[in-house]
Amino acid sequence: MPQVAPGGGVAHGGVGGRALHASLVAVFAAGLGLVAAAPWAAHRGGWAAPLLYAVFDPVCHQIAERSFHLWNEPLAVCHRCTGLYLGFTLGILIWPFLPRAAAARLLGRPRWILAFSAPLAIDVLLVANSAGSRVLTGLVAAFPVALLALAAAAQLAAKLRPPSGGRSGPATSIPPPPVLRLVTVQRTPTRRGSAPGDST
Repeated sequence: MPQVAPGGGVAHGGVGGRALHASLVAVFAAGLGLVAAAPWAAHRGGWAAPLLYAVFDPVCHQIAERSFHLWNEPLAVCHRCTGLYLGFTLGILIWPFLPRAAAARLLGRPRWILAFSAPLAIDVLLVANSAGSRVLTGLVAAFPVALLALAAAAQLAAKLRPPSGGRSGPATSIPPPPVLRLVTVQRTPTRRGSAPGDST
């Protein structure tokens, strides 16, 4: 299980911490851009609008009355999905700069993240919800999920990086960049002839 690095460093793969974080932010920001690009394309006309709406059709009902509008056209997703995508993207962007103690608690007890979805579930059941409540509850539900994505990305990068020295040795802990300092994959080296639980 990925854990908060005691010194703020992170054992990662061939991609540096800053580059990995920037790449993740860029990918999910681009997804948000597509959500907003759909009404712009519809306003201008042409072939792009149907394609953009079709991309999000499998995951969203796209009811115009329950969606924000730009250029007098609905976004590619509804209020709630907008909140989910926005919350996840903000989480990817912001989590590395938040206090590491908060990340440690959530990573140590990932089931707690389900609690952040409770307001969304309640809002879904309400007959008289609003655009604001849909966006806000979606944002709250998705924000902590981004922490798991960051942890998974850091763990995958650590596994893809060759051990220091080529063939053997533990993964190197990179001194703290201001990003991706949340998590590390801790590997405890064992000596030949020693049981994994033996201590010196």
